[in-house]
Amino acid sequence: MVRGARGRLLRWSSVVLVSGLSSFAAACSDGGGGEATGSGGSGGAGGAAVGPACPAEREKEIGPVDKVSTGEVTVLSDMGGVKTLYVDASAGGVMEAALNPWLYVNLAMAVRVDITDKQADSSTDWDLALKRPEIWTNSGLGAVGGGGAAFLKEVKFDAVTKESAPAAIPVEDWFNDSCEIQVDEGGYMRTTFDGWYDYGGQDTHAVTPHPGVFVVRGAKGALYKLELENFYSNPDGTDGMAGGRFKLRYSPL
Repeated sequence: MVRGARGRLLRWSSVVLVSGLSSFAAACSDGGGGEATGSGGSGGAGGAAVGPACPAEREKEIGPVDKVSTGEVTVLSDMGGVKTLYVDASAGGVMEAALNPWLYVNLAMAVRVDITDKQADSSTDWDLALKRPEIWTNSGLGAVGGGGAAFLKEVKFDAVTKESAPAAIPVEDWFNDSCEIQVDEGGYMRTTFDGWYDYGGQDTHAVTPHPGVFVVRGAKGALYKLELENFYSNPDGTDGMAGGRFKLRYSPL
């Protein structure tokens, strides 16, 4: 598999614009249980990496761009402490994504953080980095923060409480002992958000959020529950056609 910026471009180019897709809002099943999953170890606050640092491979995989994302981050609703955001992490479209920076989000403020990819390495002002279908936290190999994420599959949003949150939350840990990148079913970097989508394969190339809720630890230690509802959202939150445009909801725990 071709890795790095060129490999990412090849993978992104396969996730095409899909016409006539049905709503991708995640319909979670009943129950308050569920298995917590995620890449990486359960490192604590401070974001210490649990595997090899692999700086050259990390640089190749992230493909840092020395400019600030212009992707839109908009609060669609804020009711009862639950915020719904529109996040445009399309990064200029399929063919331009490798040339555009990651988009960084501060969950407490519900805003885009205007920093370059290089500046993000040493910043704790952001909690999530997004570009196309890839999402990672400010933790471990991601940056200096004490963040992380754990996926509670098949669990409903309202069922997740601070008491039910897993005690151990994985941090970003992307490489094996040979500094080989670990990838998910779609060929993308396996992060703490591993499993967030189901891939339609060569038939549709569709990216559909898998039912479930992420427990996210922010860069400075705050806990949130977060559900990814749509990968093809319009700015007003309605279903669209172009990928990389997220609709998500979250609230503090």
